[in-house]
Amino acid sequence: VKTKITAFRLPFIWKLQSGLNSKCTNHLFITINHIVKGSKWALQMLDSSTKVPAGLLEGNVFDLGNFDECINVDVTEDTNSFKGQHCLATVNWQEKEASSFTWSMCVPSTCTAHDLEVLLINTFNYTVDVSPATCHTKQTKPFTPEDSLAIYVLSLFGLLCVLSTVYDIKVTNSGKKKDILRAFSWYTNGKKLLKIRSSSDEKMKCLPGLKFLSIMWIIIGHSYFMQGTIPATNMNTYRKALSGWDHFPVGISIFSVESFFLMSGLLVGNTFFKTTEEVCERGVYLAVDTQLYILSSLFLIPLLKRPSFWTKNPLCSYDNINYYFIPSVIHNNVTFGFQAERRHEFPEYFYTHIRAISWLIGLYLSFFLHKTKLWRQHFKQWNETGLTKKYTQIGWILGLMCLILPLVWTHRFSQTNFIPSSLEFSFYFTLSRPLWCIGISWLIFACMTGNGGPVNRILSWEILQPLSRLTYCIYIIYFPFLLVRNSSIKNASDFTDYKQIHRILGTMVYVILLAIPTYLTFEAPVFALFKTSSDDTQEKTAN
Repeated sequence: VKTKITAFRLPFIWKLQSGLNSKCTNHLFITINHIVKGSKWALQMLDSSTKVPAGLLEGNVFDLGNFDECINVDVTEDTNSFKGQHCLATVNWQEKEASSFTWSMCVPSTCTAHDLEVLLINTFNYTVDVSPATCHTKQTKPFTPEDSLAIYVLSLFGLLCVLSTVYDIKVTNSGKKKDILRAFSWYTNGKKLLKIRSSSDEKMKCLPGLKFLSIMWIIIGHSYFMQGTIPATNMNTYRKALSGWDHFPVGISIFSVESFFLMSGLLVGNTFFKTTEEVCERGVYLAVDTQLYILSSLFLIPLLKRPSFWTKNPLCSYDNINYYFIPSVIHNNVTFGFQAERRHEFPEYFYTHIRAISWLIGLYLSFFLHKTKLWRQHFKQWNETGLTKKYTQIGWILGLMCLILPLVWTHRFSQTNFIPSSLEFSFYFTLSRPLWCIGISWLIFACMTGNGGPVNRILSWEILQPLSRLTYCIYIIYFPFLLVRNSSIKNASDFTDYKQIHRILGTMVYVILLAIPTYLTFEAPVFALFKTSSDDTQEKTAN
């Protein structure tokens, strides 16, 4: 072994002569010499670095080495002292079809990410990327100004919650309590969170269940998709699994986002047309939803004044065709847009004006429900006499077709070796989400007219009301939670559905538990302050 290491050392030492800082070069020489001597600390650095990983032919191109063994190295050799530093290097092979390979390197702490990058490029003659964010030692990193600011803000909100809760509990006379002083009270906000409302059909009892189940479906989908970003000894098995019918619900979870956009537009329009209702907006993609909320008056005012606005100016259809169909037709060799590594080829997918179609359908649905209030009451009465059974069945058939077609279409696009033509891709991007939203619109309409059957009973389950109030906070929390969980993985494991289901259930429990204090500390107080401010403004206006 020593002979082989010595033979390797001669060309390797030559590569150390250029591009590295002097301390790094010196400590690398010392490490190599002590590997030959058999020093324990040097062998630990070699042992904790990547060799040929298990499962390489099965797609395991991400090896983490042994993180703890590396950072526990503490060297003191005469005047030379350093610690072990664990870094991840991404090697981009020059072959066109091969994917990049990420390996771990245990190097002296005196070496920077740039030093390691230069060393590997000079040694292997491949393009190598080493980010400073992937290099870690046992030394704790100091707080940044952003960290300190976050701690101060969280401490301030925590103090406000404590003071507000104490005030709310100590002042027993409800007539003397001031709403603004109770805004941060966990006691009052907790009662709001757990309150079960016996809503009438006009208040869309199915929406709470639809919101909560949609966010859970999103978590399932993203948990499976993010599995592809962490080390696995059988990554090819994971990729094949996602294209199978047994994982069909995972691939189609992307449409849950469209359901949220639809409900967001529906609630905005419902608030506009029925000002007596108080609705807390819960978008899924915050940037898109906020921009659409700001622009909603441009659609609602003409819609209220001139209902023919929607028929004579079919903005939804024009927007979809102009920004989906035409660009994707002229986009050559386009592939499935939901594959993370190919999204840069079709960035228009993330633009607000393109994602607006689902939101606009929800806006139009609110207008339709507002204008057909009396007709829907008659519809319920007719349903009791059986006069609308045939029309209800037709509605469910068409609605289910609108829901099933995009799902089957998406499954076709998720196949590993499937590359659609530009025309088929264009039709998919243009029609899949509007069809899904039309199907969800029928589901909401059917539930509101007493024709939802078991679907309405499930979505209207009272226990889902408190959970639905957490959907916004769950959305805020779940993705950072997944990132933290995946970033804390230190060793590659094999992919199995059992392990994945275990992770998903754990993620759901954690994010729900984390969403409760987030709701009580931030969302509920902000909404209470907004409501108090609105009430004060109305009183001043009335006076």
